[in-house]
Parts: sequence; C-alpha cells; structure tokens
Amino acid sequence: MTEPWGVQVSYCTGVARRVLLRITVAHLLRTFFNSPDEHIDEFERQLRESSRSVQAIHSWIKGLPQKSGQQILGIIRTILNTLKPTGLDPTGKYLCVAWPFDGDTTRCLKVPLGGRNSWVKILEDSHDTATFAYITMECLEAKHVQCKAAREARHEDICLLETTVTRAVRDRPDPWSLKHEEVYFFAKLDSSFWVKVQREHKDGPASLVEMMPLDNLSHDLRQWFRSQEKQQQGRLRECPKARDESETVYVSSARRNH
Repeated sequence: MTEPWGVQVSYCTGVARRVLLRITVAHLLRTFFNSPDEHIDEFERQLRESSRSVQAIHSWIKGLPQKSGQQILGIIRTILNTLKPTGLDPTGKYLCVAWPFDGDTTRCLKVPLGGRNSWVKILEDSHDTATFAYITMECLEAKHVQCKAAREARHEDICLLETTVTRAVRDRPDPWSLKHEEVYFFAKLDSSFWVKVQREHKDGPASLVEMMPLDNLSHDLRQWFRSQEKQQQGRLRECPKARDESETVYVSSARRNH
C-alpha cells in the first residue's frame, strides 16, 4: 500500500500519473462498494490522509468489529485482484487499463503501443515496480497537455506519465539531480528502458524522453550502453514522492505531439 504502483489515466487528457496503492484503493472504494457505511467512509478518509501511516490504518482495521474489518480487507483484495491483469499485456503490444465504471468493474481498455504511446514500455513490471492501471475522470494536466472536453478525448493515446524517480544505486554521498541531455535507464525483467533528460528550466520538472532501441544504434554505442547497464551506472527507479533525492518527471515518447 505504500508503493507507487497505481497508475491513473485521465479520460479527459490522456495524461497518466503514478500514485500510491493506498490512493488507488481510496479512489476506487465507492466503485466497488457504494452502500452507506460509516466504517468505509472513515477508511477512505484515513487512506487519503498522507500523515496517516499504513501501520496505523492496519491497527484501526484490527480494532473494528470482526465483520466490518473482514469486509474492508475483502474490498481491498477485490480492487487489487481486479486491477492485477492491467499493465502491459503478455504480448507486449497493448497497455490494459481498467474501466471501473457503469456497474462493470471488469472492463479494460486496450491501448496499442507505438507512436505517442511507445514510452508505455516503462510500465512493464520489474523487480522495482508493478502497474495497477485504471481510468480516472479527474482532469490531469501536465506541461503542454491541457484540459479538453471529454467528447474530444482520444482513448488510443496516453501522451505521458508523471512519476517520481531516484537513483537505484546511491554510491556517492554528493547531491544528485537530473541534468539536461544526460542518459539513464530503468531495468526491466529482461530488457532496459533508456531515456534522455530534457530540462528547459533548472527549477522545473525534467522530461525523460524515450530513446531509440539499442539494436538501432551503432555497435560501439551499443557496447557502451551495455557496459553501463552491467555497472548499474545511470540506473533509475520509480519511488514515492517523499523519498530523499527524488525528482518528479514527465516520461514521454520522442514522437509526442506538443
């Protein structure tokens, strides 16, 4: 519940955003349980209260009447099990995003990879992270992507991801930040996802733009990148926003239209 494994996808703008699993559960509670219940209301409030620790919430649940506590734990399991099939599908051709509306919590949108969506490969599960993706009616905006009428929404496009990253290996005590034109990678189960930093302003969020596949590079460049992977130099991982030495970034494809 403390990991940033939830992925909201805005129905309006196509902007995706990483959120903590506890926020994912809070957002979807009333989709899966819409009857009046004071314990469910209090549970949602505690999930959204950032200063409330997961340990404190767990203790609160244990203090409830047995039936109410079991009901809440059952709802959590149902939400996470429903979202479990989301993320990159086994073929690697689509991103599956849950559509938990209209009384049917099992529907999924399949967003094809490629073009503006090619960056979505970063959402592949790995040893560092997992993906529980769902559509939200909240209007998420980021940089060049602004609100538009829902009727103009294009459900085949997810234009970028807002997330928070940090160094995977902290081998130096000196302060760290993403610098313009530097390259980094995210380790996946059997591949790596390489990005280049684009930073228009020193104090603003950096953009991480997907690089071309390593197989398309020259032999010498490819060998250099492979050596960086083995040494874990330049490796990033996603993390909660409160983590030390973390930065909020926007991940996108080089083919994204502004």
